[in-house]
Amino acid sequence: MTSKKTNKITISDLEWKDGTPVSPVFDDVYFSKGSGIAETNHVFINGIDLPEALAAQSSRSACYVIGETGFGTGLNFLQTWKTYRELDPKGRLMFISFEKYPLDKEALEEAHSHLPDLASYSNQLRDQYPVAKSGYHVCSFDDGKVTLLLIYGDITLMLPTVQAKVDAWYLDGFAPAKNPDMWSDEVFAQLGRLSKVGAKLATFTAAGFVRRGLQSVGFDMRKAPGYGRKRERLLGTFSPERGDATAAHHSWPTPMKAQERSVAIIGAGFAGAFTAYALRQRGIAVTVFQGETTHTASQVPAAILAPRFMLEETALSDFLLSSYLTSSQHPALRMARIGNSSIQQYPIKENELERFKRLVAHLDLPPTLIQIKGGKLLLPSSSCYNTQKLLNFLLDDIDVIPATITDYKFKEDTNRWSLQSSSGDVPNDFSDLLLATGYETSRFHKLSPMRLRPNRGQLVTLEDTDKIIPKGTHSFGGYLSDRDPEFPNKRIAGSSFNRAPNLDTWQAVNTEDSLGIIQKLNQALDINIGESLITDTFVGMRCTTIDQLPSVGKVPNFKQWEQALRPLSQDKTFPPSETLEYQKGLYILSGLGSKGLQYAPLCAAYLAALITSEPCPVPKEITSLLCPGRFLKRDIIRRDSQ
Repeated sequence: MTSKKTNKITISDLEWKDGTPVSPVFDDVYFSKGSGIAETNHVFINGIDLPEALAAQSSRSACYVIGETGFGTGLNFLQTWKTYRELDPKGRLMFISFEKYPLDKEALEEAHSHLPDLASYSNQLRDQYPVAKSGYHVCSFDDGKVTLLLIYGDITLMLPTVQAKVDAWYLDGFAPAKNPDMWSDEVFAQLGRLSKVGAKLATFTAAGFVRRGLQSVGFDMRKAPGYGRKRERLLGTFSPERGDATAAHHSWPTPMKAQERSVAIIGAGFAGAFTAYALRQRGIAVTVFQGETTHTASQVPAAILAPRFMLEETALSDFLLSSYLTSSQHPALRMARIGNSSIQQYPIKENELERFKRLVAHLDLPPTLIQIKGGKLLLPSSSCYNTQKLLNFLLDDIDVIPATITDYKFKEDTNRWSLQSSSGDVPNDFSDLLLATGYETSRFHKLSPMRLRPNRGQLVTLEDTDKIIPKGTHSFGGYLSDRDPEFPNKRIAGSSFNRAPNLDTWQAVNTEDSLGIIQKLNQALDINIGESLITDTFVGMRCTTIDQLPSVGKVPNFKQWEQALRPLSQDKTFPPSETLEYQKGLYILSGLGSKGLQYAPLCAAYLAALITSEPCPVPKEITSLLCPGRFLKRDIIRRDSQ
């Protein structure tokens, strides 16, 4: 979601004056009656030379990024998407747009009814239209070829959180006289920070202060014929040697040429599979190495999406909600869902039902996502999932090699990664390497400062031939899966937690754990079944961290961090005197714990954006929260008190 400093989102009404949609907040039109599409084509699409830019794309891995400073009815996005599809370029399109006063879906539908030529596009947009929660919302269309990153909130607060390199800008935030905050020096400075060298800019206004403000941050500005009764408009090209801008105007990485990029992923569980899928959607060559272990958390027969939420307004609570919203829309989870049941979460602790009620009020989400029903928390967008179907979907058309990787090495002379395997020769020439190895990450000694911890879990398969176990998906500290049509007489119940397992004997079945699962199940569902219904037992090892959040991102150069951050032991506010370094081309996604289905889709999308240098789907605060080097930094700070 977003920064805790962001103001609460306000749903905007839509007024109609002589057939023209008008914002009551700014008393300005969203688009002109009968000519909205033509104006978008003239001012924006032709203003940035979009057809020429898309024609230059050479492969699917190429991504053209457009930023927009006012989403409104989505007209500019819809017409840009239509233009993209008609041109059918080889690459992809990403559209980033900001909106402080989003329309509700009904008002959006009314506005779209006046744009019949865009109906096939607007229908799809409304199907994925985000809930009105401040922050980052990602919508994917045309099998991942078109992505909309819709950011709700005050643009002056949200722009600084963005990590991206933008190819072109649409400045369309109502008239400057009526919405001055959208045309401020602070906004212009951020446009300069986020722009690629040579980025195009188009806007309907010709206001002098807008032209001067954009020039001051590095845009070469010129006037062009306006549309309709507007005599002039502004066009620009970003040249960072101008004004106060410099060539190093932002730190988001520079994309590597597509033909030079190939990614190796060690691990084929949720972390590796979701990331492989996200990279494949971006046209990147991926090879997944699957080890021999059969005891990872991703290999349970059935898993549930039981989200973690918080009542506080923090970056952590934003991450939890954003990851849940992302998961609930992911095509792989929709495909692998078992039945149509929703998760019913039971209040197993004293006063927990009251907490559920406060949570529902605090989140303020539609009842299709969360509600109280029958004294339980109901999550209609969550269910249980056939994990094998899920992994097969994610890894379809991905090169998966059965091999246990024992070591990896970065070759400085070629800037490539080589791998060693206990299974013999394996492909070993990759530009990037992702470790998605779960609890086994500990065997890579180079990653010891990550504070990853094993957490043993056990679950049981129950015989349900007589249908004496209540149907549906239930969460009660443990969980019970729904009936899978492929295995109609089997139910999965779990799971135990052992945060200090014996690493020599942990794979052995623990009878007490199995009985404990049955006891929890009986108590929560008010039934009385015995251990005689247990037909099988699964033992697996989760990977967690000391703060219960995943480690996601580039792997630090720990030795250099230790040196650069040493002053923090005396003053925790001390800024590093040198840039923190990372191991080149090395990434990690680990520590998902029991929330793999909640965390993995969003974390994978972030990693894919980081690897490809595409716009980041989460704000800076969240990437800092998940940084693999956070534990080392905390350890250094704590030395002052020892």
